[in-house]
Amino acid sequence: MGLERGIGWDKDFVGKEALLKIRKEGPKREMLAFTVDETDVHINAMDLGGPGTPVMLDDEEIGRVAKFNYSYALEKNVGYMVVRKGPLKPGDHVRIKKYDAVIRKKPFIPEK
Repeated sequence: MGLERGIGWDKDFVGKEALLKIRKEGPKREMLAFTVDETDVHINAMDLGGPGTPVMLDDEEIGRVAKFNYSYALEKNVGYMVVRKGPLKPGDHVRIKKYDAVIRKKPFIPEK
């Protein structure tokens, strides 16, 4: 998820062995940004303590919504999802509930 620079690899800590394995093999999931253009949207995310709403690609669940909110700067709904690594790139579309979500580059950059 891009947070490895904050890990003190030279120190001992709980979970270090598991993280070293992930570092060697690479992560199986990734965090991607997305937008939803519809205005009246309710999507549950992991940040609220639940499992997060499923993210669907071709009728297959590939991940869950981690964070979802309205951006006043972009004037649209934005969020992050944790999904299986690999199948998605910026511009791809997925379904979250009945909504169409578009994968975006991180950080969110206004479209021109």
